[in-house]
Amino acid sequence: MIKRSRVAAVTRTAKQMVLDVRKERLIEDFVKELMVDLKESRETIISLRRAAHEQDTQEMAGEWQKVYRRLSDEVDRLKLAQGRTTRRARTVERDGKRAFNSPLSESWNFTG
Repeated sequence: MIKRSRVAAVTRTAKQMVLDVRKERLIEDFVKELMVDLKESRETIISLRRAAHEQDTQEMAGEWQKVYRRLSDEVDRLKLAQGRTTRRARTVERDGKRAFNSPLSESWNFTG
C-alpha cells in the first residue's frame, strides 16, 4: 500500500511537472509574440509620427508660400503705385513750372 501511494504521488508529481513545463512554454511563446507585436507597434507609431510631421511641414510650407506670394504681389503693387506717383508728381511739377513761367502768368502779378 505504501508502494502504491508512493507511485501515485510520483505519478501526480510527474503529471504536474509536465503541466508546469507546458505552461512555461506557452507563457514563453506568449511573451515572445507580445514582444514582436510591441516592436511592430512601435515601428508603426514611429512611421505615423514621421508621416504626420512631414504632412505638417508640407502644410506649413504651403501656407508660407501663400503668404510670400501675397506679400510679393503687394510689394509689386506698391512699387508700381510709387512709380506712377513719382511720374505724376514730376508731370505736375513740370506743368506747374511751365504755367508759372508762361507769358499769361506774368500778367497775373503774384507779387501783390
